[in-house]
Amino acid sequence: MNGPIVPVGIGFAVGGALIYLFLHFPIIYDYSGSGSETIITLQRTACFGDCPVYALEIHGNGFVIFRHVTDPYLVADSHIFGIDVTRLAKPRVYQISQEEVNALVEQFYTIGYLSMNDTYIVGITDLSATITSLTVNGTTKSVYNYLGGPRELFELEYKIDEIARTRDWVEDYDNRIIRPENVFAAYLVDQES
Repeated sequence: MNGPIVPVGIGFAVGGALIYLFLHFPIIYDYSGSGSETIITLQRTACFGDCPVYALEIHGNGFVIFRHVTDPYLVADSHIFGIDVTRLAKPRVYQISQEEVNALVEQFYTIGYLSMNDTYIVGITDLSATITSLTVNGTTKSVYNYLGGPRELFELEYKIDEIARTRDWVEDYDNRIIRPENVFAAYLVDQES
C-alpha cells in the first residue's frame, strides 16, 4: 500500500458530518453588484405572533433578491435572540423594471429619507420592526422603524413591498403586514382615550 490507511469508521464519520453541515447550513448566495450601484433593502423582523420574517434587496438594474423565513423554529430564535435568520433562507431571484426602481428611488428623495432619524421606536414590545436602506454611489442611509416613524416612512415600506411583489411570496400578506393607515388609525384611537 502506498497511502495512509484510514479506518472506514472515520471516513463515514467525516462524510456524515459534511453531509449534515451542507444540509443544515446552506451556502448563502449574495449579489454585491458594483460599488456605484443603487441598492434598496427592506427587512421585516420577527414578532411575538404571526409576522412574516423576510428581507429583500432591489438593485439598480431591477435585480431582486428575496429571502423569506418560514421555519417557525428559526423565526422564534430570531425573535428571542435578536439574530438575522433571513440570510439562511433560500433566495428567490427575479427582475423588476428599471422604471419601478427609479420610482422607488424618487420616493426615497421625495419623503426626505436621507434626513430622517436612523431609529424610530415606540414603547411597545413584541412587534415586528422594519429596516430599510438606500445605497447610492457607495453611500448608505438606513432607518430602523419600530412603529415610531412618520407616515411617509410606512408608506415607503409598503411601496417597496408592492414593487418587489412581496405579496407573491408571503402567504396571507394583506392580513399579516401592518398597513400605514392601520398604524395611524390605532395611534389616533389610543391618543383619544
